[in-house]
Amino acid sequence: MEEIIDRNINSDEVLVRCIFVGDFKRNKSLIEENIVDKDVFVDTRPNVDVSLLRRRYYSKEECKKRGKQIKDDFVGFLIFKKEVFDNVIIKHRENSANAFEAEIMATPLDENQQVIPLDVEVNIKTPVNPGHADIKYINPGLLHDDENPNTAIRRFSRTLFKECKICINF
Repeated sequence: MEEIIDRNINSDEVLVRCIFVGDFKRNKSLIEENIVDKDVFVDTRPNVDVSLLRRRYYSKEECKKRGKQIKDDFVGFLIFKKEVFDNVIIKHRENSANAFEAEIMATPLDENQQVIPLDVEVNIKTPVNPGHADIKYINPGLLHDDENPNTAIRRFSRTLFKECKICINF
């Protein structure tokens, strides 16, 4: 019997965010200092959450393969524990946005890139992406001078980025 995917993400679980050439400043080297930190945990498409992989269910090679399936210009990962994410939210609330709310949710995807319903058991062999997760921004915690929700989320992205381990061109 195959390992069942736990829909609860524990605080010590490692999460992976794929990064691509487009996550770097234009015409700059693909090095950590050139990552556009304010955008790396933002998806500007309407109603789209920020995709992650759950390292517990994928090898490094599988994460790399999935990154290349997303976009040809895949260059590496940002890696962090759920506990780090939770702590960054607490700090972010204290420093700038009391109402800010975000969570990481297990969102295993089927062949149609749809989230598999909670009442369906998912295991590591379930097609297509059983170890997928999303950062869901519930309340961006706008401040009085913010023009739109992405401004507040970009502040959070910058803070979370600083806590990540970066793996480029491995």
